[in-house]
Amino acid sequence: MPPIINFKICDNSEDCAAIKKCKNGVFGWDAKHKSLTINHKKCKECGECVGFCPVKAIHFGACKDEYKKIEREIAKDPRTMTELFIDRYGAMPIDDAFVFELTPDRLKKRINVQRPMIIEFNCRETMACLLKSVPIADIQEQFHPDAAYSKFFIKEDEMPQYGVTKTPCLRFYYKNELLGQIDEYFDKDHKYTYLDQVYKLGRKIK
Repeated sequence: MPPIINFKICDNSEDCAAIKKCKNGVFGWDAKHKSLTINHKKCKECGECVGFCPVKAIHFGACKDEYKKIEREIAKDPRTMTELFIDRYGAMPIDDAFVFELTPDRLKKRINVQRPMIIEFNCRETMACLLKSVPIADIQEQFHPDAAYSKFFIKEDEMPQYGVTKTPCLRFYYKNELLGQIDEYFDKDHKYTYLDQVYKLGRKIK
């Protein structure tokens, strides 16, 4: 069976990795309709394409029953493509207003404010996708409604200087006091457990 694309979360881009990586040329681009295409005749049913998509929008069923099951799962998927275009912890920024050049003075200035502050440290090499990242708005809501958010890109050789051992890393501050820290990504099945940790940190604000 040929691959199937979950267009609910696919950005339908001409630069899709599957177009470039598929050895058999199964994936293509329809310029007229501005959409990805799948050439069923070229497909060798190797299933390698599943790993090409960073948001796991490409699926492969080895038989008709698996293919039908995937179709049903896609039909029930509540996610939408708009979720790809909101700023998220652990993902590349959509709005550069969140992003700051990392220097000791800039970091100190962002921390030393009267409102609650959330600081994200991340490496461009460890950026993740929709399945692992968390909407910044969800984190702000759980921590404090007035919380500000800043994203700093950090290089591996800079991490010891700032006390960062893993990326991504979230630090939560209030009036220059560190209230807590959460390291790395979360398992998508435990999103609410992760946000509950954020909520508990927010309760430390007096």
